[in-house]
Amino acid sequence: MVEKYEALVCYLEKVHLKLKEARTKTSNIHHRLEEGEARAREIEVKLSVELNLSKSQMDERERQMVILSMENEVLKSTAVHANDRGGEEGISFGQSSGATLYKNCQEFIEEMCRHGSSFYVDGFDVCQE
Repeated sequence: MVEKYEALVCYLEKVHLKLKEARTKTSNIHHRLEEGEARAREIEVKLSVELNLSKSQMDERERQMVILSMENEVLKSTAVHANDRGGEEGISFGQSSGATLYKNCQEFIEEMCRHGSSFYVDGFDVCQE
C-alpha cells in the first residue's frame, strides 16, 4: 500500500512540474502578447503622426495651389501694360489709354529686358541669362 502512495506522490510531483512548465509557458506567451500590443500601439502612434504630417503637407500644397489659381485668374482677367509717365517707366494692371498691351508675361519681361530693366524671379535676374 505504501508503494501505491509513493507512486501516487511521484505522479503528482510530475503533474505539478508539468503545471509549473505550462504556467511559465503561458506567462511567456502573455508577456510576448503584451509586448506585441505595445509595439502595435507604437506603430499606430507613429503612423498617426506621419498621416497628420502628410495631411498638413497636403493642406499646404492645396493652399499654394489655390493661391496660384487665384494669381492665374488675376493675370487672365487683367492686361499688363507699360506706361510712360514723363520718363518714369512703370507697370500698371488693367486698361490704360495709350499704354502698350502685352499678350503675356513673357512678352512683357522680354520688353523690359530690352530697355535695360532687371526682372527678378526667385532671386534670379531673368534679364541676365
